[in-house]
Amino acid sequence: MFVALMVFWSVLTPWFRNPDEPQHVNSVVRLMQGGGWPAPAEAVMTAEVLRAKTLSGFSAVDGQQGNWAGGTLLPGVRPDIAEEDLVYFALYSAQAPTPPAERPSFADMALTRQVDLSEYPDQMTQHPPLYYALTAGVLEVAGADDWRFDRAMALMRLVGVVLVAPLPLIASSVTVRLTGRRRMGDVAAFLPLGIPQLAALGGSVTNDAMVISLGAVLVLLLTRVLTGDRSWRTTAGIGLTLGLALLVKGTLLVAIPVVGLALVVAGRRSRMQSWREVAGRLSVAWGVAFVVGGWWWALNLLRYGTVQPAGWSEQVQAALVIEGPRDSVVGFAVPFADKLATTFWGRFGQLELALSGWLVAVLTIALIACLLLAFRSAVPRPVVAVLLALAVLMLLLLYPQTYAAHAYNGQYAGIQGRYLYGGIVALLAVASVGIGTLVRPGGRTERWLPVGTLAAVLAVAGYAMWFAFHGYYVDIGWSVADGWQRMTDWAAFPAWCVTAMFAGVVLAALGSVAVAVVQALRPAAGDGCEHGGSPGWPPSVGTAAS
Repeated sequence: MFVALMVFWSVLTPWFRNPDEPQHVNSVVRLMQGGGWPAPAEAVMTAEVLRAKTLSGFSAVDGQQGNWAGGTLLPGVRPDIAEEDLVYFALYSAQAPTPPAERPSFADMALTRQVDLSEYPDQMTQHPPLYYALTAGVLEVAGADDWRFDRAMALMRLVGVVLVAPLPLIASSVTVRLTGRRRMGDVAAFLPLGIPQLAALGGSVTNDAMVISLGAVLVLLLTRVLTGDRSWRTTAGIGLTLGLALLVKGTLLVAIPVVGLALVVAGRRSRMQSWREVAGRLSVAWGVAFVVGGWWWALNLLRYGTVQPAGWSEQVQAALVIEGPRDSVVGFAVPFADKLATTFWGRFGQLELALSGWLVAVLTIALIACLLLAFRSAVPRPVVAVLLALAVLMLLLLYPQTYAAHAYNGQYAGIQGRYLYGGIVALLAVASVGIGTLVRPGGRTERWLPVGTLAAVLAVAGYAMWFAFHGYYVDIGWSVADGWQRMTDWAAFPAWCVTAMFAGVVLAALGSVAVAVVQALRPAAGDGCEHGGSPGWPPSVGTAAS
């Protein structure tokens, strides 16, 4: 069901309309063409991508600037613009879909007017290149160099789908490992469906897809350690996973202290490891991580005098400064929390289309309540705290960084809920542990809890897709059929194929609910705790929990 959602989001979302997607695509195309990895703030957009933005309707003319990074105005945003101001915008709905036969490959594109590429920076080279190299490699192997640009982009988006696809299974595994309760593992597996932004991001071109997948594996390995796994293989696996994550993006730099915290808590709680052995495991995990990917950030420090160099030049940063008052450190908390929550649950396009505030508030309060309930469970509080440390440290790092930027330029940039997705499995698992405190292990309510959870998250997912579809395609005076026609006209695949994808989502939803109901009707091995429903911890980890 999750994969079906991501695949359809990859078709539903107009080309280049995901956060920073033009720059992500640009960096993949540059590597495909042998352009290497320029120093931070030195990369620029390629002429091919600027032209593709026009042929896909994102831009009205080659090299369009202003209005959401050169983007046309979406139908969902149009009602918010005063009638007299609409003359300053190019409408997405007014762009005639480029016929499939007139969509060349990236290699065959050329700009139709003079453009100074130095005015179009690509900030992605502030990150390591692993994700971009992987995606470019997939396209090379598939022979996509000669494909139409939209089909090449479709493959780029499907790389993200594949990377994020295991998330529900990993969330389930972590939860069962913590609780020994298979039904709560089912709940954890369903919860990703209720985060629409997660599915939309999975179906996009973004390095966050690899951050999500490697962060999920890291949380799984840390959970194994916290629940009694003392193997050196797992310790080395933690280092390898962390090292690979450090070759993707700096958001998982916060995982370095979390790994240390997890190994210390696990070692000292077992009372079977001396401080010397704990230090040895720390050395192995951190050492492997440094050799694999940590060196990139040390090299940044030597080259640029900072761990995370800026992706924009000083001139570009200066151009972003706006006049007006600045929030105080305390006052900044209100817009910070609002934008963080909205972008976590669903703010689609280039952050133009935000889910309704009441829905975001309800979902946020529910998630926080479930996380707090986990501290009442049989899972020891230090273990819960370690798993939540990834998200907490990210918030503690993000707040001062974004406030400093706000104080400089007056904007509210960089406040992205997706930055928490590197630890999303920990949030889902801990939330499921918290939900588990509300029902008796092995009881009737627990058996039916996954069904209720699935129904709720599918309702959220369905509403979000309907909302995004309207915001992207259904302009004033248009019917749903008109919007659907426009979506299929822009798609990389024939209309029948898009319809089949949507039918796949519907059938997957119905099938998921049917299977969940059947499972709820009959008790199964693994209901309740593996050791018979005792609240002790750790649970005896048998087949279901491993």
